[in-house]
Amino acid sequence: MSESYNYDLKIEGLVADREYLIYRLFKTVSEARAHLDENGKSVGGDYDWRSLEDDMRTFSKLHPDFLFIIDERTVYDGEVTEVRHYSKNGRYVALEPVVVVTWPDFSEALLY
Repeated sequence: MSESYNYDLKIEGLVADREYLIYRLFKTVSEARAHLDENGKSVGGDYDWRSLEDDMRTFSKLHPDFLFIIDERTVYDGEVTEVRHYSKNGRYVALEPVVVVTWPDFSEALLY
């Protein structure tokens, strides 16, 4: 069984201090450096960021003017799972994508 975890950070409400906020994230949340590089991009890895919710609740409370978005992509035995984590001012939610299946209109002309 193989598994991999990828995390990418986006910050909304940011004007010019992205690098500083990522630096502060690394100083405040030791686990962040294991999953993100200095640009907020994934470094990949074979273990889960289990404390993500608590870490981002704490960190976002220190920087309440920003919305922190972390996209998580997990591959486990070839199956892909994606979750988007949002945190702002100590509040947090994790959302999974919604897939809508639609069928094309049928026409007898399609039959062969």
